[in-house]
Amino acid sequence: MIYVYAITDRVDLDGASGLEDAPLELVEQGGIVGVFSTHDQLEVKSEPDQLWGHEGVIDHLLERAAVLPLRFGTVLRDSEALRKVLDEDGARFRLLLSRVRGC
Repeated sequence: MIYVYAITDRVDLDGASGLEDAPLELVEQGGIVGVFSTHDQLEVKSEPDQLWGHEGVIDHLLERAAVLPLRFGTVLRDSEALRKVLDEDGARFRLLLSRVRGC
């Protein structure tokens, strides 16, 4: 399963890691990028370590690009499921990114 943190249109991960120190990964579709980490098993709980871990990834991305943060606990089956979401909602994501860019 993958844990999805955010959608953006440009990414510099610069050594950042996700929940449980998992490496951050990217999937690009139509000029937008989903940022996620892969986990064999991850029990998502609203506990401080996980909440701050999610927030840390978002903060890292916000310093570098326009970002659409996703809700804490967003999981998908795999990167192809994320690619499908980016493909289906790409126009809306591009519009939203243009609205938050520079804020």
